[in-house]
Amino acid sequence: MKPDFFIVGAPKCGTTSLHDYLDQHPDIRMTNPKEPHFFADDLGRYRAPDNIGDYLRLFENDGHDSRLIQGESSVFYLYSDVAIKNIAEKYPESKIIVMLRDPLEMIPSLHAQLFLTQDEVEGDFSIAWNMSELRRKGENIPAHARSGKVLDYKSLAKYSVQLNRLYSYFPKKQIKIILFDDFKNDTAGVYGEVAEWLGVGKFSPKLEARNPNAVNRVDWLARFLRHPPKVVRQLKRFVVGRGRTRLYERLISANQIERPRQRLSDQMRNEISLEYGRDVKCLEKILERNLSSWLK
Repeated sequence: MKPDFFIVGAPKCGTTSLHDYLDQHPDIRMTNPKEPHFFADDLGRYRAPDNIGDYLRLFENDGHDSRLIQGESSVFYLYSDVAIKNIAEKYPESKIIVMLRDPLEMIPSLHAQLFLTQDEVEGDFSIAWNMSELRRKGENIPAHARSGKVLDYKSLAKYSVQLNRLYSYFPKKQIKIILFDDFKNDTAGVYGEVAEWLGVGKFSPKLEARNPNAVNRVDWLARFLRHPPKVVRQLKRFVVGRGRTRLYERLISANQIERPRQRLSDQMRNEISLEYGRDVKCLEKILERNLSSWLK
């Protein structure tokens, strides 16, 4: 009844796929739901379990599950100011997996995801991007958003800052860093490396692409389903408990349609490149890796 490893982010970097592939391994058990965010005290309603007892129950089994290790994936742990410290205090021996992606790809993709879930209500990415400073101050945040902190797009992909914080709490031998491009280009190979690093046997999961870009057919319906009034949430918990029901999943799915994301303008690409250029240079030194293909 405890986690042995954590996938701590970053969002839109392949974490959902890796979570699902690891869960297929006969020696690994991943939590459901995927993202409890229990240790992120600063991320509002992203933190799903209310107490350590409810959190640890995510790792319970019926006594017949012989899998060796257990893990969870909360994509904003790396970005959170406190989550890594909280994990280190509770589980200092745990292993940490980090997945990173070019900010030019990650940030717009995350904005699209947040608009899909209606944590973000501004559908124009350039406008949402320019609200980052206001949102950092707690302004212009949708009332139903689970956390205003994750709407600060100009801070979300400052990977070097986040990794330096991670290294201050965990030794490098307990940290595995994966670049999205490597994972995408050689999914099976990277999966094998992760399995070996986690100390489990070889296994070939069923590899499928996850999280295609989608939009809501009706935004207000998505907002009601994902952010219902408090009385509705309480009634649902009383009747069916926590977690998502099959009916809920069907309603969410029926209200979505896959659609390619609109390409960023050259001006917007330049703004993101200027915002993250220095951080990517610092990241190259940390990873000892050439990232010249990023921010192009």
